[in-house]
Formats: sequence, structure tokens, C-alpha cells
Amino acid sequence: MNEITVYVRRGCGFSQGTLAFLNALGVPNRTVNIDLDPEAMQRIRQLGDRMETPYVDFGDGQLHKMPTNQEVLEQVKQRMGELPPS
Repeated sequence: MNEITVYVRRGCGFSQGTLAFLNALGVPNRTVNIDLDPEAMQRIRQLGDRMETPYVDFGDGQLHKMPTNQEVLEQVKQRMGELPPS
């Protein structure tokens, strides 16, 4: 499975929730704070959307805006086949 990348903003509770959910599932992920990474900020801005986070790239290069825990779980299962042991 390709690496999951979570794009966050400082102080965003939704971002922290998504990160906590991935960590509880035992799914490795990379966090990019768009407030500190101009290139990542530009990538989000190119979507022409408000700067709401999190955006999640499940390893396919597509950004998913503010996915629910259920959507995260479905994407992880699609890519991994099963969840890592807890």
C-alpha cells in the first residue's frame, strides 16, 4: 500500500480526529502541515476550495476533502485488504 498522507492545519480538530482514527487503526501515515509547507498549501489552493482540512491522499495521488471515519476505513480496506493487527 502506498503511503497515506494527511494534510492538516495548525489547531484543526477535524485533522486531529482523522489522524487519531488512522493511528487507532494502526495505519502508518505521513502528516503535512500546510501552514508550514508552501508547496502543500499551493496544492490545496489549486483545488479552488476553501482551506478546510484535513485533505487525505490515500496513496493514489487524489485528495479527499474532510473524509469521515467511515470513508477513511473504506479507503484503507480497499488498499490494504485488511487492517493491521492492533
